[in-house]
Amino acid sequence: MQTAFSTKFSAALRRSGLTQKALAARAGITPSYVSQICAGKKRPTLTTLTHLCEILNVHVSDLLSDGDTPSCTQNHGCLECLTDKERKLLIIYRSLSPSDRSMLEQLAATLPRPGKHSSHHS
Repeated sequence: MQTAFSTKFSAALRRSGLTQKALAARAGITPSYVSQICAGKKRPTLTTLTHLCEILNVHVSDLLSDGDTPSCTQNHGCLECLTDKERKLLIIYRSLSPSDRSMLEQLAATLPRPGKHSSHHS
């Protein structure tokens, strides 16, 4: 049964370009164990998880965080990096009519962006 952790772990593995077998070899664990982690059947020890994260080039907190914390610090917009709230917003957006989408896009364009100064004052 897939868990939030196993889903994030599997996504990190895909992004790394490594196979389960290659990750297992580099981490000194069996491919079966990696497969069980991906399937949500096993959770690695903190020591093993830390080593796996080093190999996958992700932070432990990225895999253990709740759904409201992005799993990607690069903010490049990949689908695997969306939070649960962002996924829900995307589903709502896709259900809108073209004219409603256009209105929402126009509204979003007026919102201040992090790191940019807003001309709006409260």
